[in-house]
Amino acid sequence: MQLLDDLLGYQRLTIPETDRAIVLHKGRFTSILSPGEHRLPKRDMVTDVHSLARPQFTSGYEAALFRERPDLAAAHRTEVRAGADEVVIVSRDGRLHEVVRPEARAVYWTDAGPWATETHSVTDGAEVPDVLGLRLQRAGLTGVVALEVPEGHVGFLTVDGVQTRTLPNGTHRFWATGRKIAVKPVDLRWRTRDVTG
Repeated sequence: MQLLDDLLGYQRLTIPETDRAIVLHKGRFTSILSPGEHRLPKRDMVTDVHSLARPQFTSGYEAALFRERPDLAAAHRTEVRAGADEVVIVSRDGRLHEVVRPEARAVYWTDAGPWATETHSVTDGAEVPDVLGLRLQRAGLTGVVALEVPEGHVGFLTVDGVQTRTLPNGTHRFWATGRKIAVKPVDLRWRTRDVTG
C-alpha cells in the first residue's frame, strides 16, 4: 500500500481524536480533517494541525478560511461576539471558560465544546449578580472588579468620575470593561466628641 501511494504521489496522514487539520492544496482550502487516516497528495499540499487542548481557533489562515470557505468555517468553528454594551460569558461543557469583553470576539473549535454563552448588559454601573460574581471569581476569570463597603458605611459609586448611586455595606462586583469604577465609603457610625466650654 505504501509503495502504491509513493508511486501515485500520495501520502497518508493520521489525525488523532485530539487534533484537527486545515488542508490547503495549491494554496486553496480543500478541507478540515477530522480524526482518522487520510490520503493526501504529496505535492503542493499544506496541513495546519491544531490541538483541541487549546480550544481557541487561532490560525494564520483564519480570515481567509472564513472568507473563502464559509461552509468549512461554519462546520468546525464557534464564533462569539459581544456588542458595545455587553459581555458574553462562554462556558465549555458546563464550566466557565472565558469572558468576552464589549466589542470583542472569540472563535473556538466546535469539537472542543460543547459551548454555551450568557450575555450580560454592562451599561453604566452594571453590577454583577452575586452568584455569578462568585462563580467567575472561583473560576479565576478576569472581567470583574470587586469593591468593598465596610460595616457601618455606605459607598458612593462613581463611574468615570460621575456619582451614580449609593451602595450598602458588603462586597459589590462590577463588570471591568474599561470604565473607571470606584466606591468612596462614608462612615455613618455615631461618634462621641468632647466639646470644651
